[in-house]
Amino acid sequence: MRKRNILFACHVILGMSTLTLSAQTETNTSFRNTMNSIFGNLEKHRVPHGILLDYGMELENLENFSGASLVDSNFVDIDVFWRIYTTLVTSKFQSTVPGFLLVDTLSNRSYRYRAPGQIILSGLLFNYSRFKSDAYPNFVTVTNNVIFDKYVSGVWQNPYESNQVFAIAPAISNYKNLSFTVLLRSDLWMTNNAANITGFSVDFADGLGFRTLTLGTPLSVSYSSEGIKEWKFRVNLTGGIVRNAHCQIQ
Repeated sequence: MRKRNILFACHVILGMSTLTLSAQTETNTSFRNTMNSIFGNLEKHRVPHGILLDYGMELENLENFSGASLVDSNFVDIDVFWRIYTTLVTSKFQSTVPGFLLVDTLSNRSYRYRAPGQIILSGLLFNYSRFKSDAYPNFVTVTNNVIFDKYVSGVWQNPYESNQVFAIAPAISNYKNLSFTVLLRSDLWMTNNAANITGFSVDFADGLGFRTLTLGTPLSVSYSSEGIKEWKFRVNLTGGIVRNAHCQIQ
């Protein structure tokens, strides 16, 4: 995770590595109180997408899951998926941000929808913001470990940059049968960018190449042999943008 000058300006953050967050809870009170004291004076309505990564607890490096490319370091299993999602949950900077489910709701649905002969997927695509690497002292000020918006001649200075994170993961990583169906339900898909999504596709490494993936519609998968299979997912966005994610199952 890249270092940001603003974090060094607020030296109190150096002690935060001892704080932990359970994936089964929405927030850690000690962590949240500390972050509120540091970030609480920022003008919340100016934070793009209502999600500020610097405000949350980074359990995963979201930049690694931007969807720009597929490499060995960004395979997503269900544990990685939970860490990505919890990072986003703790980074919510505005009271109302679309696309989120309560952690317990997501967990319960994922478990309840499991059925013989079927593998359930969970997925997300979120726009989020973070401080620019040179936000301090160019675009914000820091006084007594508190961050403030900066104005120059009455003009607000924008310290934020926007990014995306895309991830899809199966509920399990091992399956004993060679034939089954795969399903991504609409209520296990989370996004704050629904208006810009034009479609999904998936390659199950079964020789059929990329196929259209429709929310709520199961796809049949059949293999001739056992082994580790790489599943590749694509989400198409307006403007010809494509984000990629992948996982492994055997």
